[in-house]
Amino acid sequence: MKKVLITGGTTFVSKYAAQYFKEHNYDVYVLNRNTKPQVEGVTLIEGNRHELGEKLKAIHFDVVADITAYDAADIIDLYEALGTFDQYIMISSSAVYPENGVQPLKEDSRMAVNKFWGKYGTDKIDAVSIKDWVTMCYGCFDKTPSFVPVYEDIEQRNYFSFYNYEYYLDVQKQQKLFPQTILLEDGLREATEWYLANEEEVMKKPYIQYIDENFA
Repeated sequence: MKKVLITGGTTFVSKYAAQYFKEHNYDVYVLNRNTKPQVEGVTLIEGNRHELGEKLKAIHFDVVADITAYDAADIIDLYEALGTFDQYIMISSSAVYPENGVQPLKEDSRMAVNKFWGKYGTDKIDAVSIKDWVTMCYGCFDKTPSFVPVYEDIEQRNYFSFYNYEYYLDVQKQQKLFPQTILLEDGLREATEWYLANEEEVMKKPYIQYIDENFA
């Protein structure tokens, strides 16, 4: 049975990577601080990637999936803490490509500092307007939102701290991995169904309470 080490493994992408490999009969190890529930059936290596000592030296991993690295120091410290392994995969983002790069951007495009995102950024693409997205989210619960403009002469996007900058990505390799796609509305409904069935797993912040206490 192949061994895979996943950094994180308790939230977001890393959690579902751990679940995926476990469901596909890998011997899954996760490296995290053990502050959140672990995926069932994985082997926990509790610790900080910068202070691992000899915890990983005796284990050979077929795959190391580093999903939580933010900078070079994160990668170097984990690499030096490892024993032997066959493949190391670091999950990055489109923020590694410069804003003036030739588009569409490809996975082998030149990497450089992006002045809009600086040291770290996300690879989110603004596919629909905020208003359209909110409308679809309400639709998942069979509800219709009511929009009240604050100032009609100010464009909605100006309320959000986003740069006026767009990515145009070449997704040919992504399409090979995921040849079948679904509509955004269908994806939102799937996410809604998951949320309703797993609401206790979602870490909620008391935004409404904060608004009531500070702005009402």
